[in-house]
Amino acid sequence: MRVDPGAAPVRTWPISDLLTEGCARALAAPIDALPGVQSAEANFAAGTLRVRYTRGAADPSSIAAAIRACGFTCCAPSGESGAPAGPPARAAATTSHAGHADEDRHTTATRQPPSPTADAITAPKISNAGHAPAPPGARASDAHEGMRHAGDLHDAARDTRRRFVVALLFSAPLFIWSPMGMMSPPPTPFGLTENVWLWLLASGAVLYPGWPFFSAAIRSLRRGVLDMAVLVLLSVGTGYGFSLGATFVFDGPNFYEASSVLLTFILLGHWLEMRARAGASDAMKALLKLSPPRAFVRRNNVDLEIATDDVQVGDVVVVRPGAKVPVDGELLEGQSQVDESMLTGESMPVKKVPGAMVVGGTINRSGAFTYRATKVGADTALAQIIQLVQTAQGAAVEELEVQDEGLKRDGRTVVYVAADGRLAGVIAIADAIRPTSRATIDELHRRKVRVAMITGDNRPTSERVAADLGIDIVLADVLPGEKAAEVKKLQAQGLKVGMAGDGVNDAPALTQAEVGFAIGAGTDVAIDSADIVLMRSDPYDVVRAISIARGTLCKMHQNLAWAAGYNVLAFPLATRVIFPFVLSPEVAALSMSGNSVIVAVNALLLKRLPLAARAAEPSAVPTKEFLS
Repeated sequence: MRVDPGAAPVRTWPISDLLTEGCARALAAPIDALPGVQSAEANFAAGTLRVRYTRGAADPSSIAAAIRACGFTCCAPSGESGAPAGPPARAAATTSHAGHADEDRHTTATRQPPSPTADAITAPKISNAGHAPAPPGARASDAHEGMRHAGDLHDAARDTRRRFVVALLFSAPLFIWSPMGMMSPPPTPFGLTENVWLWLLASGAVLYPGWPFFSAAIRSLRRGVLDMAVLVLLSVGTGYGFSLGATFVFDGPNFYEASSVLLTFILLGHWLEMRARAGASDAMKALLKLSPPRAFVRRNNVDLEIATDDVQVGDVVVVRPGAKVPVDGELLEGQSQVDESMLTGESMPVKKVPGAMVVGGTINRSGAFTYRATKVGADTALAQIIQLVQTAQGAAVEELEVQDEGLKRDGRTVVYVAADGRLAGVIAIADAIRPTSRATIDELHRRKVRVAMITGDNRPTSERVAADLGIDIVLADVLPGEKAAEVKKLQAQGLKVGMAGDGVNDAPALTQAEVGFAIGAGTDVAIDSADIVLMRSDPYDVVRAISIARGTLCKMHQNLAWAAGYNVLAFPLATRVIFPFVLSPEVAALSMSGNSVIVAVNALLLKRLPLAARAAEPSAVPTKEFLS
């Protein structure tokens, strides 16, 4: 019987040779069937295997042995999450700031006898404010432990690039001596026959560069799985094997150059894929860097510097000016301006007073303050955003105390102006709308694209902006972790969703949407999670991106139609099917090259794709713009 998952430890192994989704399935299935294993999930994109197991019925060493028995290479796993918490690391009282942005010369640690250390002082337990607490010992890094191995993905990308370069270096001279190369090739070196020389070159281009695919294909065949690795083995291996037989066993043509060049192009594609996978993990690394590694806590009137992972619920945390807030909590003493741009994308600092909530990873800009930790480890907002991005892939603005109800309904904030102690006037402040926003939405409507606004702002403000711009759907009061869920709801209606955003809290929604548009001036995490970056931070560039995408798709359809029609006519002529209308081999080869040239030229014409000027810009003229 399976135990409660919350009490079961979880470990994540980096797997360096997950080449395809088929490899991931071939690994996860036998590990999941092991006694004591509750679940096994192989993540092809992250290159990891995450295993939840029952303590006592299974252990990491037996799981690692089973991974190797399946033919995969695994490294040391990450630490357990869900394991019982050991004693936190001993931390002595200190005055160092451990990476804080600036020094606070006026704050010193209270000197006490050495007995009260971090592992001897306990903190009162308090509620998690409605959140399900993490399992004992769960830390912030446990929520996204698979992303610790982003470096392994970069190593795998470098290995694939190395294999591609080796294949390319051996394939290039192979063309010179092959039938596809020079009509009068130079004499072979070292007195070797031409076939033996071609075999040596092809062996260098195929055996080492293609070995990961060959070994993966053997694993797949053993388990009855036909995947891309098996196709590579059949195509490249068959051509190389037949040519090897024709060289040493029987008389026949060789296909060394075909198998070598095919593998070279496969490695090029796989290298680009590995770079994309490693780049996706960089977004996780950017999120991880937002949380400071060390924190100051006050226990029994002693300021202790400890690892952020060791902060416990109920600890009183001290934050100095310029330092990052380590975990989520409620402010107790002091007040300050906190930069929450990493969470909301807004550059304006937010004032924090006693009773206000602070979020881990934000930056304290002015005064020092203390707060009580309410959420640590996997419960923090930052850890949950990381988890959302990994599996799909704000601050809520407080209401101001003084507001006019009529203006509030319009989404405006009231500022009273007094002169000589008397009311002189009222200023209504509202969110500024970008000059090109209206033109952008009008153009999207003209293209039959519905526009939705997902925001954490209150509904009156959101509806006022939507009414001004003509937005079709308003989703207001959405918490940072719920934006991806709102995108899923739209997708469940059969809609294809494009998401534009600039904040950390937009990253999961950008990943969940079919197409993510990141504002160029936004956060690095949003940019890393998006598919398209709007470098000029102009919403009208969304229209231009759609125009380019549709133009690209149109060119693809044109090229496919042309190539199919051209080959339908040219193949019968080249193969003498329509007698007496025949083509000589030279003319057929030239015609095939002509087909490729026409397709390439038609694709280059995409640079002349007309794009409408932004009508909202004063300098725009009623002409056409072109891609440059």
